[in-house]
Formats: sequence, structure tokens, C-alpha cells
Amino acid sequence: MKAMRYSAPLFAGLLLLAACQGGSPSPSAAGSAAGSAGGSGAAAKVCAGDTSGELKKICDKGKITAFTDPAYPPQSFLDEATGKYKGFDIDVTNEIAKRLGVDVEFITPAFDAVVAGDWSGRWDMAVGSVTITEDRKKVLDFTAP
Repeated sequence: MKAMRYSAPLFAGLLLLAACQGGSPSPSAAGSAAGSAGGSGAAAKVCAGDTSGELKKICDKGKITAFTDPAYPPQSFLDEATGKYKGFDIDVTNEIAKRLGVDVEFITPAFDAVVAGDWSGRWDMAVGSVTITEDRKKVLDFTAP
């Protein structure tokens, strides 16, 4: 139910930490589309500093791969006129990438794959609304509700 999704907390950082589960990267899922967060701008660039682990891998690639579910406007949707993703989740993801100093690539795997955890390097982060459950807390990192 959409109303339930929108009332769930934003897990804007479900993110990089959940990607730390290892595995080898696989190709982007069908339906992927590149976005551009801007490796430019006035904000301080995290990747310009000393990084390690998963963050270093993202900085070295120069992009962050992010899950989005384009079926939940206004949170996330594909603007058919422009072919670009739009919405609150997209704006948050783009801002994270901007502050890192990297570009963003959006991919759209099934939502069940996101909440199952063990992303195995297929994407680095997800920004979206989801209900926090005990099972999901075992495999995902959530922000405070």
C-alpha cells in the first residue's frame, strides 16, 4: 500500500554500509539509467579526502550505483518526457553523490532484492521509504525513524 510506504522512515543511508557485504560486482540490471549528480559543485567532496573500504571503491570508480523503484511518485518515478528519474529519493541520492564528488547510476531491480540484503556488489546504496521490521534489521542498516 502506497500510504504505508510513504509513512515509513527514509532510509537514506541504508546505503553504503549495507553494501559492505562483499561479493563481486555484477552488471547493472535491465532498466538501468545513468543519472548525473555532478562531480562538480561548491560542496566539500568526501572523495577528495582519505577514504577506505567500500567508500574508497566508490570514489575510485567515480560513481555510486543506487537502487531506485520508479513506481512510487512522488518519491521516485521515471519522467517519460525526459527519460530521467525524478522525485524526493532521487534528489537525496543525487545530493549524496554530489557531496561525495561522484556521479550516480540508478538501477531498478525488484524491491524484494533490496530488502533481502546481501546485495553482493550489485549496487552501493538505496534511498527510499520502507517499513522497518526485525527481519530487515538483520540485513539492512536503517537511519533513526
